[in-house]
Amino acid sequence: MKNNEEINNRELIGYDEIYKKLIALYKKDVLPNKILLSGNRGIGKSLFAKCFINNILSNQMNGAAYNLIDDNILGLNKFANQNFFHIDIQSNKKFIEIDQIRDLILKSQKQSMNFLPRFILIDNTDKLNKNASNALLKILEEPY
Repeated sequence: MKNNEEINNRELIGYDEIYKKLIALYKKDVLPNKILLSGNRGIGKSLFAKCFINNILSNQMNGAAYNLIDDNILGLNKFANQNFFHIDIQSNKKFIEIDQIRDLILKSQKQSMNFLPRFILIDNTDKLNKNASNALLKILEEPY
């Protein structure tokens, strides 16, 4: 069981350089359209990705500059945004299922009304079931 200090720790440590590099690539319009972050569980990959996505969507939606170091990570914009899709294991399941990938495909095919970039964050990819994994590979290979 995690202690309260571990659960409430929302400070990103060690991501400053990669954050700056990715933002620079984005500003130059040469950011790759697929980025894979890998590493041990619990090192902040998902939180880092959410901060990076929040930066881009916040800047373009309301012009508010977002600073990874100075801003309160708990104050992230809500990701109830048509430009952000987050896939993870549902609370009552053991695996990411094909229905979640189908829903992602349907949502991603709809045109965005605001013409902002779209982001898909998939947590726990090692928990994709076989069908979900195959469907995901297909959309990665043949994007719409």
